[in-house]
Amino acid sequence: MKKLKILILIILFNLATFKSIQACDLLGVEIGGDTSTVGFLSQLDQEDIDANDSVTIFQSETSAFCKDVDFGITIIKGYITNNGIVGAVEIVVQNNKNNTESNRGLLRNFVKTNFGDFNIESDEWQGYKKWNIGPKQIFYYYSEIENKPTKEGVVVTSDQYYNVLLVNEYEN
Repeated sequence: MKKLKILILIILFNLATFKSIQACDLLGVEIGGDTSTVGFLSQLDQEDIDANDSVTIFQSETSAFCKDVDFGITIIKGYITNNGIVGAVEIVVQNNKNNTESNRGLLRNFVKTNFGDFNIESDEWQGYKKWNIGPKQIFYYYSEIENKPTKEGVVVTSDQYYNVLLVNEYEN
């Protein structure tokens, strides 16, 4: 009976751990892999990618990638090179003129919990924070511009592919 309880606890722990890992795993994005490796991009066909552009950006509801995490009103973007390689994935907060979504702090709190602390109120805040985690780069950005919605988001990319974020300047 004791072994059965231990076995059940181990199974429950593994399920809970697996679910939290699957919830929104930006580090699990295979930068440099093909689109089949990223859930919301896996349905794309090669003809969906514009061979004439160096980078094609696909966007979807964030819930297509982060099923169990509430980021409020956000979108997710996949940056795909013209040869079908995932160069970056970005979650972008969709603010109104009152910055309702950024004021809720949902994405900011997720980033702090998963990647590290920062203070957007600090005089030293430069508008972004970057983490190098293995071969991946995580960029969190938050910038307020007077009379415009706040720009806020998080991006996962790599040293090799970060230029896809500069769509018009990317070269293979």
